[in-house]
Amino acid sequence: MVYGLALFFALAYVLQLFGMILGGVAAGDPPQRPEMPAWTDADGRTHISGDIAVLKAYEEECDRYDAEMKTYQNKMQFVTDTVNLFSPMVNYYAVAWTVVDPSDLSPDDATSRIWRGIAALVAFTSVFFAAAYGKFMRMDVR
Repeated sequence: MVYGLALFFALAYVLQLFGMILGGVAAGDPPQRPEMPAWTDADGRTHISGDIAVLKAYEEECDRYDAEMKTYQNKMQFVTDTVNLFSPMVNYYAVAWTVVDPSDLSPDDATSRIWRGIAALVAFTSVFFAAAYGKFMRMDVR
């Protein structure tokens, strides 16, 4: 019983941190922001290049950077969400927050989030109950 409680707290608290770390590892290094075509003079004033071709190339690099950053964030969010699916604390907060303040979500999204969280909580509880029941059945009670 003590092991189950320790495992519950480990999953509840450490799993969130593990999800963020694993998300960062799986997504790789974030893309580098492009350098702005500017220079600083001896007085410390910054000047931006007035060349249209340079500014257009910079704008294209920024668009590419935005697309790469969105892909990076989506990968990181996917891994983090997948790991957090096993965290009872995250599931409880998702259900509770959606029930308390569903104004940001459409009714379908709110219902989906609530049922996904409830299903994960029931599955989490069932797994631990099954493990405890299995251990109990193997004990030699005299």
